[in-house]
Amino acid sequence: FEELIVEKAIPNSDNETIFVLPEFIDSSEMYYTLKTWIVIAENSGKILSKTFVNMESDAVVLTRFSIDTAPYQVSENSRAFGVRTVYRGSSRANPYDYESISLFIRQGNELKIILKDFVLEQFDGEWDTNCAGEFTHQEKVLIVSNNLTNGYYDLTVKNEITKENTFVDKTGECDG
Repeated sequence: FEELIVEKAIPNSDNETIFVLPEFIDSSEMYYTLKTWIVIAENSGKILSKTFVNMESDAVVLTRFSIDTAPYQVSENSRAFGVRTVYRGSSRANPYDYESISLFIRQGNELKIILKDFVLEQFDGEWDTNCAGEFTHQEKVLIVSNNLTNGYYDLTVKNEITKENTFVDKTGECDG
């Protein structure tokens, strides 16, 4: 699925790149399944570590991947990287979009998923498609703490929630 392929050089490495390579497994009119390969390779093309994750896209359409190389130091000796996935809903009356992250660490020639599909940002609502409605927007930030559990640093989540209500006022104008 070429339009969803992404790559990003690994910070502090002049010879390694992370790739997200989605491959169609099954599809129909409003649905598809992907076998999404997450690969770390040398710039020569030699694959160093890899794994795959099966993903589905239906009425909430998978629209984009990105690679997050923020310094997720998840243990004393392991730094994770993230793959962000963006989904967009198709309903105008009930909008729904979200972005999730999965974190991966290297273990030899394999990549181990240590956090799967954690929703970082979400927008949803219900409205009359003209004015009146209720909407919620959530934005989350992952913070690596200094506390260890089973050899890994705990993750703290900062969550900001914004709610909006729109309505037709006494003059017939849309207000919110």
